[in-house]
Amino acid sequence: HSGIEVYGREFSFGYSDDGSTGVFEVPCKCAAGVMPNITFKEAVVMGTLNRSRFELDHLLQRLAVKYRGDTYDLVRRNCNHFANELCVCLVGKKIPGYINRPANMGRVLLNTIQGPAAAFGKIMDGV
Repeated sequence: HSGIEVYGREFSFGYSDDGSTGVFEVPCKCAAGVMPNITFKEAVVMGTLNRSRFELDHLLQRLAVKYRGDTYDLVRRNCNHFANELCVCLVGKKIPGYINRPANMGRVLLNTIQGPAAAFGKIMDGV
């Protein structure tokens, strides 16, 4: 799990199946209240924010439309992807690469498997 802490609030993205936004807010370091299997590990200072609370809220409204809960994917569109996009918008820097490394490795593995599996499926359809 990752989230972005701004003005004493933590913002993140998670799954929901009702078509609503997956963007949510919790008090800083309290995501375990929403996701019981989450334990806070570390905070990484990414920079200084030069936006007002109003500008932040406007940005979050835009991202809330883009990040619907039913678009969540563990390896292709997760909380780390959201945190990265929000961080770039706020301070112009990406989150550290190690944060989303497991999902990136999973995506590469899935892409490696899906290509041959799709080709095999086409061969079997022709038999």
